[in-house]
Amino acid sequence: MNWDEFIKFVGQVSGALVIFTISQALAKAIIDPLMEVRKVKGRIAHAVLHYTDHYRSPGIRDGESREAAREALRYLGSEIVAAWAMVPFRKCLAILRFIPDVESVFMVRKNLIGLSNSLGPTEYVEQMRDDNHRRVIEILGALGWKERTTDLAHDDPVGRG
Repeated sequence: MNWDEFIKFVGQVSGALVIFTISQALAKAIIDPLMEVRKVKGRIAHAVLHYTDHYRSPGIRDGESREAAREALRYLGSEIVAAWAMVPFRKCLAILRFIPDVESVFMVRKNLIGLSNSLGPTEYVEQMRDDNHRRVIEILGALGWKERTTDLAHDDPVGRG
Protein backbone atom coordinates (compact mmCIF):
# COMPACT_ATOMS: atom_id res chain seq x y z
CA MET A 1 0.00 0.00 0.00
CA ASN A 2 1.48 3.30 -1.04
CA TRP A 3 1.03 6.65 0.65
CA ASP A 4 -1.69 7.92 -1.76
CA GLU A 5 -3.83 4.82 -1.20
CA PHE A 6 -3.42 5.15 2.55
CA ILE A 7 -4.54 8.81 2.49
CA LYS A 8 -7.53 7.86 0.34
CA PHE A 9 -8.45 5.03 2.74
CA VAL A 10 -8.20 7.32 5.80
CA GLY A 11 -10.38 9.88 4.01
CA GLN A 12 -13.04 7.29 3.24
CA VAL A 13 -13.06 5.98 6.80
CA SER A 14 -13.22 9.52 8.18
CA GLY A 15 -16.12 10.37 5.85
CA ALA A 16 -17.97 7.24 6.91
CA LEU A 17 -17.48 8.11 10.57
CA VAL A 18 -18.74 11.65 10.04
CA ILE A 19 -21.86 10.39 8.23
CA PHE A 20 -22.47 7.77 10.92
CA THR A 21 -22.10 10.37 13.69
CA ILE A 22 -24.48 12.79 11.96
CA SER A 23 -27.06 10.06 11.39
CA GLN A 24 -26.89 9.01 15.05
CA ALA A 25 -27.26 12.62 16.19
CA LEU A 26 -30.30 13.05 13.94
CA ALA A 27 -31.79 9.85 15.29
CA LYS A 28 -31.37 11.02 18.87
CA ALA A 29 -32.50 14.59 18.20
CA ILE A 30 -35.46 14.01 15.88
CA ILE A 31 -36.45 10.38 15.41
CA ASP A 32 -36.43 9.36 19.08
CA PRO A 33 -38.73 12.24 20.14
CA LEU A 34 -41.06 11.47 17.21
CA MET A 35 -41.25 7.86 18.34
CA GLU A 36 -41.99 8.97 21.90
CA VAL A 37 -44.96 11.03 20.66
CA ARG A 38 -46.22 7.95 18.82
CA LYS A 39 -45.83 5.82 21.94
CA VAL A 40 -47.77 8.33 24.03
CA LYS A 41 -50.51 8.44 21.39
CA GLY A 42 -50.71 4.66 21.67
CA ARG A 43 -50.94 4.84 25.47
CA ILE A 44 -53.72 7.41 25.13
CA ALA A 45 -55.64 5.13 22.76
CA HIS A 46 -55.18 2.26 25.20
CA ALA A 47 -56.39 4.34 28.15
CA VAL A 48 -59.41 5.67 26.26
CA LEU A 49 -60.46 2.12 25.42
CA HIS A 50 -59.44 0.57 28.73
CA TYR A 51 -61.35 3.08 30.87
CA THR A 52 -64.45 3.25 28.68
CA ASP A 53 -66.64 1.81 31.41
CA HIS A 54 -65.43 4.50 33.81
CA TYR A 55 -66.15 7.57 31.73
CA ARG A 56 -69.35 6.12 30.25
CA SER A 57 -70.66 5.63 33.80
CA PRO A 58 -69.09 8.53 35.72
CA GLY A 59 -69.32 8.47 39.48
CA ILE A 60 -70.40 4.81 39.61
CA ARG A 61 -67.14 2.79 39.74
CA ASP A 62 -65.38 1.89 42.99
CA GLY A 63 -62.81 4.18 44.57
CA GLU A 64 -59.55 2.36 43.81
CA SER A 65 -60.36 1.61 40.18
CA ARG A 66 -61.77 5.10 39.64
CA GLU A 67 -58.68 6.73 41.15
CA ALA A 68 -56.40 4.63 38.93
CA ALA A 69 -58.35 5.77 35.87
CA ARG A 70 -58.31 9.41 36.99
CA GLU A 71 -54.57 9.32 37.61
CA ALA A 72 -53.78 7.57 34.31
CA LEU A 73 -55.86 9.98 32.21
CA ARG A 74 -54.44 13.05 33.94
CA TYR A 75 -50.88 11.72 33.59
CA LEU A 76 -51.37 11.08 29.87
CA GLY A 77 -52.68 14.63 29.44
CA SER A 78 -49.39 15.92 30.77
CA GLU A 79 -47.28 13.29 29.03
CA ILE A 80 -48.51 14.17 25.53
CA VAL A 81 -47.51 17.80 26.04
CA ALA A 82 -44.09 16.82 27.41
CA ALA A 83 -43.38 14.38 24.57
CA TRP A 84 -44.54 16.91 21.98
CA ALA A 85 -42.39 19.67 23.51
CA MET A 86 -39.25 17.54 23.11
CA VAL A 87 -39.63 17.33 19.33
CA PRO A 88 -37.47 19.84 17.44
CA PHE A 89 -38.94 21.62 14.40
CA ARG A 90 -42.46 21.02 15.74
CA LYS A 91 -44.19 23.41 13.36
CA CYS A 92 -42.58 21.88 10.27
CA LEU A 93 -43.20 18.32 11.44
CA ALA A 94 -46.82 19.18 12.29
CA ILE A 95 -47.35 20.63 8.82
CA LEU A 96 -45.97 17.38 7.40
CA ARG A 97 -48.32 15.54 9.82
CA PHE A 98 -45.55 13.64 11.57
CA ILE A 99 -46.86 14.99 14.89
CA PRO A 100 -50.06 16.71 15.99
CA ASP A 101 -50.09 20.51 15.86
CA VAL A 102 -50.07 22.64 19.02
CA GLU A 103 -53.84 23.11 19.05
CA SER A 104 -54.44 19.37 18.80
CA VAL A 105 -51.97 18.56 21.57
CA PHE A 106 -53.55 21.01 23.98
CA MET A 107 -57.05 19.88 22.99
CA VAL A 108 -56.06 16.31 23.83
CA ARG A 109 -54.58 17.47 27.14
CA LYS A 110 -57.70 19.47 28.02
CA ASN A 111 -60.03 16.58 27.18
CA LEU A 112 -57.96 13.93 29.00
CA ILE A 113 -57.93 16.09 32.11
CA GLY A 114 -61.66 16.70 31.63
CA LEU A 115 -62.23 12.94 31.50
CA SER A 116 -60.14 12.56 34.63
CA ASN A 117 -62.08 15.25 36.46
CA SER A 118 -65.42 13.74 35.44
CA LEU A 119 -64.73 10.43 37.16
CA GLY A 120 -65.45 11.76 40.63
CA PRO A 121 -68.81 11.38 42.36
CA THR A 122 -71.55 13.26 40.54
CA GLU A 123 -75.29 13.49 40.40
CA TYR A 124 -75.19 14.58 36.75
CA VAL A 125 -74.34 11.18 35.27
CA GLU A 126 -76.28 11.63 32.04
CA GLN A 127 -74.72 15.05 31.30
CA MET A 128 -71.23 13.80 32.21
CA ARG A 129 -71.67 10.76 29.96
CA ASP A 130 -72.55 13.01 27.01
CA ASP A 131 -69.67 15.41 27.79
CA ASN A 132 -67.25 12.49 28.06
CA HIS A 133 -68.41 11.03 24.77
CA ARG A 134 -67.70 14.41 23.12
CA ARG A 135 -64.28 14.54 24.83
CA VAL A 136 -63.31 11.11 23.51
CA ILE A 137 -64.39 12.04 19.97
CA GLU A 138 -62.27 15.21 20.21
CA ILE A 139 -59.26 13.30 21.57
CA LEU A 140 -59.36 10.72 18.80
CA GLY A 141 -59.92 13.37 16.13
CA ALA A 142 -57.07 15.55 17.41
CA LEU A 143 -54.70 12.59 17.37
CA GLY A 144 -55.55 11.80 13.77
CA TRP A 145 -57.89 8.88 14.33
CA LYS A 146 -60.98 10.52 12.83
CA GLU A 147 -61.94 7.32 11.00
CA ARG A 148 -62.15 5.49 14.36
CA THR A 149 -64.51 7.99 15.99
CA THR A 150 -67.53 6.48 14.26
CA ASP A 151 -66.66 3.05 15.66
CA LEU A 152 -66.42 4.51 19.13
CA ALA A 153 -69.71 6.37 18.75
CA HIS A 154 -71.47 3.05 18.16
CA ASP A 155 -69.52 1.15 20.81
CA ASP A 156 -71.55 1.25 24.01
CA PRO A 157 -70.21 -1.10 26.69
CA VAL A 158 -72.66 0.15 29.34
CA GLY A 159 -75.75 -0.56 27.27
CA ARG A 160 -76.83 3.00 26.66
CA GLY A 161 -78.05 2.21 23.18
